[in-house]
Amino acid sequence: MRSLILLLLFSSQAFGALSIRDLDGNWSNGHEGVYDDVLDVTWLADANYAQTSGYDTNGRVDWYQAQSFASTLSIGSFDDWRLPLAVCSNGYGCSPQASELGNLFFIGLGNYQYPQVTNFNFIDAQTNQLESFSNGQENHYWMSGDYFFENGNLSIYKWFYDFNNGNPYNVDPNYNNQFAWPVHDGDIGLAPVPLPAGIYLFLSGLVGLGLIRSRRS
Repeated sequence: MRSLILLLLFSSQAFGALSIRDLDGNWSNGHEGVYDDVLDVTWLADANYAQTSGYDTNGRVDWYQAQSFASTLSIGSFDDWRLPLAVCSNGYGCSPQASELGNLFFIGLGNYQYPQVTNFNFIDAQTNQLESFSNGQENHYWMSGDYFFENGNLSIYKWFYDFNNGNPYNVDPNYNNQFAWPVHDGDIGLAPVPLPAGIYLFLSGLVGLGLIRSRRS
């Protein structure tokens, strides 16, 4: 009972723009999603699920494999996953924040550019509990979206986001292996059920009774 109460207390906490979501209908095995209310998307809580799920031995895949992994992914009753969007319009000089991964890196996770250590473990300041993400890689993650040369011609290159330094880059998608981090549009899954307001008075009363008993004994 005590562990259940603590779990509910910790689960009721949200982290600014990020809050956990259960996707498989079973809170006992943890949460599978993290909702980002700035972007209105739900990230997989496991940032290297390609490896965890057995899709790839270490999670590093080419762009086409990453696209296939995201588009065929199903967690609980939720499919329609995709790679994070890169909204860079042309060539180099793209803003580091101008993508969904960039927004997560700077806004959601509160990072700075190199040499700031990447913060994947977004922890509530009051309870020091409830890590939102697992298996975060301080490395490269594929993004969807086309890359255009400065003259406007479409390139075969694809975008990726560098979690080492918070910058977007582009490479040939056939000869480079990066990580894949699927994301889903909207707020999906179940949010933690907060404890009723009266439970705090109840718990306070239990603590008070315990103190009185200890004094009498």
